[in-house]
Amino acid sequence: MAEYGEWNRKGATLSDVTAKAEYGVDRDVIVKGIQTGKLEYREGSVWGNPYLRVLRSQLEQYLAEELGEDYLRRVKHHTELRRVKKAVADLKKQLAGLQKRQQELEVSLGTWPRSWYRPLYAFRGGLRGAGASSTDAKIAANIERGFCPKKRSAAVVPSGRVRKKL
Repeated sequence: MAEYGEWNRKGATLSDVTAKAEYGVDRDVIVKGIQTGKLEYREGSVWGNPYLRVLRSQLEQYLAEELGEDYLRRVKHHTELRRVKKAVADLKKQLAGLQKRQQELEVSLGTWPRSWYRPLYAFRGGLRGAGASSTDAKIAANIERGFCPKKRSAAVVPSGRVRKKL
């Protein structure tokens, strides 16, 4: 016998069609369970199409008796795996859409992702040729060797103006 209010609880009942999708059982198995008295049911109709509503807890108990615990466990895990895969696919689609929108907004604002910027210390003194990973020590060492970052030439001795800014 069903508990008080079990028919009204969300997710506690399922139709024969849903039972086929979730547990892989035909309507005949459910009707057999009803005839033996192991399943309580209610009849319903949507747009003139009749269906049977049964309690999920009773159906699971009946399937465990008839088809075995292993079958029930395997089918439940398979159903859950299907739901998880669908959720992951939906989240991937949503993430792709959000990333596309992020790029559109960054382009419209005239900003780029921070990873595309060079670190601020690479621009000290206006040395364009210093590179993204240059530090003051590396720039000074290159100047000592005669490399001028502005001209990108080793033959040119840097001017005094460049040395003073460092």
